[in-house]
Amino acid sequence: MIKLFMTWLLNAISLPITSEIVDRLIPQGFSFTNTTAVIGAAILLGAVNTFIRPVLKILTFPLTLLTLGLSAIVLNIACLLAVDWYRPDFAINGWLPSILGTFILSVVSTLLNGLFNRR
Repeated sequence: MIKLFMTWLLNAISLPITSEIVDRLIPQGFSFTNTTAVIGAAILLGAVNTFIRPVLKILTFPLTLLTLGLSAIVLNIACLLAVDWYRPDFAINGWLPSILGTFILSVVSTLLNGLFNRR
């Protein structure tokens, strides 16, 4: 339970960092209307990554083997776009910001998990 909360908290921290980086590279790439939007998007992204993404990874495993892992990147992009689709106060404006945002989010999340989730 603590690990799940820590993962959610790190998502809540990494999502606005990712938004800021993407907005510097692509103006108006990511946009949040307010702080509640960031928290809601982080909760939803944590839920998608915890419950839906593992099932999709199992279902797409043969495709992942055939594409040498490229379909895993598409799955991450789809999870981020699902959060965008569900939350009206969080917007990803285009495919390029979603692709760039996925890569930056994974790097930022990995760095934060490496710093804070030590045993």
